[in-house]
Amino acid sequence: MGHKSFQKIVSISLLSFLGFLTAGLPAGAESLTTVGQFSGRLVIEMDSQAAWYVNPADQSRYSANSDQEVFHIMRFQSLGITNQDLAMIPTDNNDQSADLKLVNRLKGRILLQVEEHGEAWYVNPEDGLRYYLGRPGQARQILWDLGVFAPAEELSYFEIGQ
Repeated sequence: MGHKSFQKIVSISLLSFLGFLTAGLPAGAESLTTVGQFSGRLVIEMDSQAAWYVNPADQSRYSANSDQEVFHIMRFQSLGITNQDLAMIPTDNNDQSADLKLVNRLKGRILLQVEEHGEAWYVNPEDGLRYYLGRPGQARQILWDLGVFAPAEELSYFEIGQ
């Protein structure tokens, strides 16, 4: 079993366990848990395999099932960033120049490198690292690899963005 397959199985198991933990919570508390765990993530519906990016800026979900939809997300849901600030977000765990306050603020965001050629980056909320998204097809694969699975009802807490 590959690392990514194992990671997705663990994600599904964790989501099931979280569902068990939130079963006795007061009304509304479960939605707060859901919002927190999916904010800034690519979430794949378990039944349909539909992919959604949950933008932490507006807590809306955006369809990410085609290269065109991913390009739309990269273009309209991204946040501009300077080269100087981008350099403070690590690309690996050994980077000592990280600004943790900046990283924590930008977790889950898609960043557009405005001082270069508009390169897009994703700050993974799981590890705080930035990933180069490249072209929409590459970006869709990266987001899919970093994504988590969830039942459709969990996604119903998020409005569908335009």
